Amino acid sequence: MNDLDIFFVKNEIKVGQEKHVQVKIPIYYSSLDEAFFHYFLTFHDKNSSYHFLLNPSTWTPESLSFNFFAGYENVVFSILSFHRFIELFIKDILKRINPFLAVKFIEKEEELFKFLDNNISPDEVKTVEYSEAYKRFKQAYRHYDRSSDVYNTILKDFEFLIERENSESLRYLTDWRNRIMHNGQNMPNVFAYDYLISQRIIPIVFQIIEADSKKLEGYKPYYFKTKTGINIIEEINNLKIDYKDFSSNDPQKNFFNNYLKLGHLKELGRASMKNNYWDRKNLSYFESNYKNPIGRYERFAQAEKVSNYYYNLKNCPCCGEKTLLVYKEAFFNIIENKDDNIKWVKCYCCDYFIKDNVDDPLELRLSEYPLFDEIPEKTSLDWYLSELRSLSQQHFDIGLKLFSGHIYAIDLIVSSVLKRSVSLIDGFCTFIEKKNFICAAPMVRMQIDNAIRLYGTSLVENPNEVVIKILEGFPLSKIEDRNNRKKLTDQYLIDNLSKVFPWIKRV
Repeated sequence: MNDLDIFFVKNEIKVGQEKHVQVKIPIYYSSLDEAFFHYFLTFHDKNSSYHFLLNPSTWTPESLSFNFFAGYENVVFSILSFHRFIELFIKDILKRINPFLAVKFIEKEEELFKFLDNNISPDEVKTVEYSEAYKRFKQAYRHYDRSSDVYNTILKDFEFLIERENSESLRYLTDWRNRIMHNGQNMPNVFAYDYLISQRIIPIVFQIIEADSKKLEGYKPYYFKTKTGINIIEEINNLKIDYKDFSSNDPQKNFFNNYLKLGHLKELGRASMKNNYWDRKNLSYFESNYKNPIGRYERFAQAEKVSNYYYNLKNCPCCGEKTLLVYKEAFFNIIENKDDNIKWVKCYCCDYFIKDNVDDPLELRLSEYPLFDEIPEKTSLDWYLSELRSLSQQHFDIGLKLFSGHIYAIDLIVSSVLKRSVSLIDGFCTFIEKKNFICAAPMVRMQIDNAIRLYGTSLVENPNEVVIKILEGFPLSKIEDRNNRKKLTDQYLIDNLSKVFPWIKRV
């Protein structure tokens, strides 16, 4: 070795070796992180024009290549990284069987004698290329009997990797990887790429992580799941897209919905990855002395309200913080000859960003509320009134369950309470909207009366018998509490109910 060779040998990091870097999770999982980082960006790159992909008239190879070439570095790097992850994972399985299974046959005389004398480490020998590693991996299943320790302790959980469909998927991934690395002029277009990764590679990755759970000790990349609980990779894994639909003038009816959802899941993944472990704990990694960084994001969002494009402020479907700005720009639509507008959202905490050309995530069940519709802020009177009115449906749902089985006397009281409550809510909201507080205020007291009457029936010995008495005209105030024999007067019921709802006494 010359001096430069010696310099590089001395300055080599040996991951996992003593006195060097020790890692709990295998280092090749960093390649998986890199793969998903670039994969998620492939929607962000095409957000503004993504809706054109839902129009079959644009599905010519030339159009797809020309209009959706931007950001192709992310396609390239994600394919290379997914392939590197798979390659290193398979070599790791070979090393678990025997450390020398993943290396090339020793040809150098010096290394050969070291090997014979047991003086050489597998880490000192170059590993085989991916194709050879995969051949050895498949051969291991032919070589080791199903009753052997090697099969039952190592190979058994990963047999899915040699199944025909998965083997074919890995071949396609390898082919594209080789064409990118060795040719450089060819790469999959947006359809081929999305099909390959979402339908063939992510399912394999999903299986690998599940099968390797013992070694990972329950670890899963944090970004697989948003802070709000959306299981991104699981959702993608469950999406079914047929490659034939990409070349059909009449795709299956669920194709457009699934392909649209795939784009939304990519953006959620990008934002979830940016919403890292530290942000989720409301800590700042690079500014350790800065307390409450989420508070800073909230102030950024509040400051944006002065923007001419400001439309609304909402909770983000990815990070859950109230840092999602809805923007709106009005313009004249020349094609349709009418006034129009465009809306988009941006989160100042996790950077979640979409435009309204890809529909609202609510339609895809990726948000609990609409992002683009005109929803009042939660501090406004309109919002409180809309929340009150939304309770009417809950009343009807309870009533439906009430009469779906056997009917008892108590059900008649509950039914009348529900009916009266719906009427009071509607009347209260109507008077408030008309600014008629004098008429609205008594309805609050009437609703409390409604509540305490129903509450009173829960305190008696036999509710059904009491209900019959009430229906016959016997006053509730003369009936006793089963626990202390006190009369169920209005004051007694309010005192007891206020222990659960303290605001009742104030009202």
